[in-house]
Amino acid sequence: FTVMDEGVEKRVFIALQLAMRGDDRGVDLLMRHFSETDSKAIQYQTMRALGECGNVLVLPFIKEVLKSKDERMVWHALNAIGQLPMEKAPPEVSAILVDESPLVRMAALFASGHLKDRLTIPYILHRLEDEDPYVRAVALLGLQKFKFEEGWLPRLEPLGRDESGWVRLEVAR
Repeated sequence: FTVMDEGVEKRVFIALQLAMRGDDRGVDLLMRHFSETDSKAIQYQTMRALGECGNVLVLPFIKEVLKSKDERMVWHALNAIGQLPMEKAPPEVSAILVDESPLVRMAALFASGHLKDRLTIPYILHRLEDEDPYVRAVALLGLQKFKFEEGWLPRLEPLGRDESGWVRLEVAR
């Protein structure tokens, strides 16, 4: 992996494969190469790999990517955060739950649910009233990661009559 006579693309590919298997040996190369490549696909894969590497030291780098104007890039960065082994969700995740993009809000809900930080539950509950039915459904998926609380019932009951079949299905689960 560290042989210097190999091309950088080959080393990046190997680093991606290692990181996706929980090995963080190539993480520095991935972060360095991220801004040097013009390939969005490689950047998206890099975000995925950084999340799967299991090293929370990549969090500051991923937080910088959250500032991107590219909603797909932010989506991948939020998914990466959701895969990191952390006890507390970064405050940026909850802040992004009010983003104008439904795709970004869904990714923030995914990350909140997977991190299982109980402090994010009020933010997830608030998204049950989102105007986008897919966001409402993903909010329900996020809640499923936590132990059920009867206090949620007033927020859940109206969703049993939601116009979206997906939302009704998730309520029934």
